[in-house]
Formats: sequence, C-alpha cells, structure tokens
Amino acid sequence: LAGELRAGLTARALLDRASVIAGANDLLPATLALVPELVGVRRALTRVLGRPVAQSGSGPSCFVLYPSLDEATLAAEAARAALVDGRLPRIGSGDPAIVATSLG
Repeated sequence: LAGELRAGLTARALLDRASVIAGANDLLPATLALVPELVGVRRALTRVLGRPVAQSGSGPSCFVLYPSLDEATLAAEAARAALVDGRLPRIGSGDPAIVATSLG
C-alpha cells in the first residue's frame, strides 16, 4: 500500500479499498486474542460509523477512511456521542482519543 500511495494512488481508489485495508492487518488476530474487548469496540465503531474499521499494526489505534476532512469530523463527533451514550464501549483507563485528520 505504501508503494501504491507513493506511485499516486488516488483518494477515491484508497476509499474503494477500505474494506480490504481493514482486513489486511496480519497482527489483528493476535491483538484480538490478547485484548478480546477490541472485538466489541470494532463492531460498535462499524455500526456507528457505517464504514470498515482498520487497526494500525498491533494497535492500539483504529482508523476509518473518509473522502473529506469534513466527513471525518462528523464521524468523530458521532463516535464521541456513541462513547457518551454507551453505544461505543470503553476499554482501558480513561477515554480514547477520537481525532479527525487528513493524509494531505
């Protein structure tokens, strides 16, 4: 994927591959075995956001791809609201960081 991005993979093509990217993490099964609570968090995020949820390496960061920063900002607000109303479970100590950002 890094090579494709360097070669000019478009944002649209990246979004089209979001579900492939979400399932491409070889470390995810081990992470979920060690922290099974992440299964519920990832499922809840998928339900709340309506998009595939990916995870960085062995974690702890989950991410979702959006076509614009505005849409990512709305999704971050939805995730925060789901955390407050209990649709998004809390794991660990403290609240998770929920951030909308862009690649560019």
